Amino acid sequence: MIAEQVPTMIFMIDLNLNFTYISPVIERINGYTVEEVLKRKVTETLTPESQQLISSMFQEEIQLEMKQGPGLTHT
Repeated sequence: MIAEQVPTMIFMIDLNLNFTYISPVIERINGYTVEEVLKRKVTETLTPESQQLISSMFQEEIQLEMKQGPGLTHT
């Protein structure tokens, strides 16, 4: 419910880089409806540099979870 009210875009994606949730503020920020964004992959909305950054972050997280297990705090 909080995500529905904040002025900042909040989103969730799956491991295939599909949006699984995006807050309604997306329409005010870039003109797309929630339904339109949910039909797109994250890679269709990012610059190549941002795509590389997200890919690196995913790889780091997967490696940490393989070592420490999911849900554990990383330091």
